[in-house]
Amino acid sequence: MIITMVNGIAENQYPDESNEIVSAAESLKTEHQVNLFNLNKLDVHPCSGCWTCWIKEPGRCVYDDDMTDIYRSTVKSDVLIWISQIKAGFVQSDIRMATERMFALLLPHMMELNGEMHHIPRYEKQPKLGLVIVGESEHDLEQEEILKEYMYRLSLNFNKASGNFVHYFELGKGKELADEIINL
Repeated sequence: MIITMVNGIAENQYPDESNEIVSAAESLKTEHQVNLFNLNKLDVHPCSGCWTCWIKEPGRCVYDDDMTDIYRSTVKSDVLIWISQIKAGFVQSDIRMATERMFALLLPHMMELNGEMHHIPRYEKQPKLGLVIVGESEHDLEQEEILKEYMYRLSLNFNKASGNFVHYFELGKGKELADEIINL
């Protein structure tokens, strides 16, 4: 299995959690290919909404930044995991920015799915999606439902809802996270 992990957590924000997530990724590497990207160490621009990736340069963003490496990894992956903390009740801004940039991997054309219009994937292989939340020892059900709906909506466009999850990470539970990724 090929796994891409996009980590928005800076090591100094949650050092113990960050180290344990990196350890979980390392443990997965014994049987799987894992590509871990740390957004805080990358040059990633926000989407400008120019549609170059759809019209002028299909599949290529106008920005020549580190998202290109994330794109390359994603199109080969079976699983794409986003790692975020909660900011103002939602995923942190750089994770949201990166998810918006992923629309370069979709076609501008639409299809009906479950009575709604959704984008058509540009590539045949589409990863299952996961969201790992760090730093929320206590979370309310409404927030969890919002995040689950967000992941479901992303997965409708990216993999036609063939798989997604939201996982609230707790220290000492790296093995459970690795198992959930494998079982997605």
